[in-house]
Amino acid sequence: MNVIRSGLVCLLMAGLVWGQTDKTNSTVSAQGPPSQVTPVSPNDSAPPATLPGQNLAAVSPDTPVITIAGLCDYASTGKFTDASCKNVVTRAEFEVLARLVRPKDPPQFATDIARMYIDIAVKSQKALQMGLDKKSTYPQRIEVLRLLFYAKTLDRKFEDDEWAKITPKDIDDYYRNNLPQFEIANVSCIFVPKFPPDEQPGETLTDAEKQARQRAWDQSLKEEAEKLHRRALAGEDFVALQREAYTFTGVTNVVGPTDVTLKNVRRKMFDQNQPAVMDLKVGEISPPLYDDGYYIYRMDSRSMLPLEKVRGEIHKQFQVEGVKRDKDAIQREATITYNDVYLGPPSEDDSDKSASGAGQPPNPSQAEASH
Repeated sequence: MNVIRSGLVCLLMAGLVWGQTDKTNSTVSAQGPPSQVTPVSPNDSAPPATLPGQNLAAVSPDTPVITIAGLCDYASTGKFTDASCKNVVTRAEFEVLARLVRPKDPPQFATDIARMYIDIAVKSQKALQMGLDKKSTYPQRIEVLRLLFYAKTLDRKFEDDEWAKITPKDIDDYYRNNLPQFEIANVSCIFVPKFPPDEQPGETLTDAEKQARQRAWDQSLKEEAEKLHRRALAGEDFVALQREAYTFTGVTNVVGPTDVTLKNVRRKMFDQNQPAVMDLKVGEISPPLYDDGYYIYRMDSRSMLPLEKVRGEIHKQFQVEGVKRDKDAIQREATITYNDVYLGPPSEDDSDKSASGAGQPPNPSQAEASH
């Protein structure tokens, strides 16, 4: 492999440390409660094996898949570009790089990795030409990248090891012991948002007057929510009641709503102040529940997600919990002393961990309690 490539894998992988994001299948609406969610199995939306026109079998391991003509290895040639320089990456070399950088990406994302490699290859040689490696902070930057690389490599090993530990029986048992976690429901919701009371132009109020006005406004919101609740119990339309709630609180820039039904919601999607929503019987209406506003729910229908739809989700949950235990364990191996004068006292999270022995493996059948 060309020397230009020799230092890029660490840079690529370290860069990915900053770019990792958590993706979930649930969204939250402007009203606050969960929006319409369709549960998705990890395999439901799997991409195709290759792109149209992509024929992996026709490319031998020693066939070039990337060629950068004119880009030199500045460290050995003292040149950034020259017609005599060529950087060639074969299929075999590229696949090693791809597996290191993005081991779970299917072949159709190879072009993304190739573009990233080319971009970094060109920029790195330009940086050397400009003497950026001679800057005073260069050694510290390299040290940070080295540490990030090692940490990311360890994280990946933890993830792979914990994933491999989980058996089908573990998943079956967890599903059977936590059935409420896998209920889905269609729920109608009326939301009375909490906004501060309006101030009149040119009006000047003391702090005491502002607090008194706020208390009066909070009381009026509570009374409005109770009134809407009584009308909901009497069978009035939830959409019409939602419009009235918006009108009462001064919301004027909302079109509609024409539908207040939250589809395919699950217990974990509700705020901790609304834990009983999924316990409502079909047709039952909740009392007004407060959480930066008032929510009134009606259970419209409910069903169970089959095990095969959530098998991947449970597997991932076990993996995440296992990785956390692994990380907590290695943290406990080190004795950490803070300079409180400079850094301030340790956070409550750090104190709790040292005092309570946090990180002990939970019983898988009790794992729902951590959600």
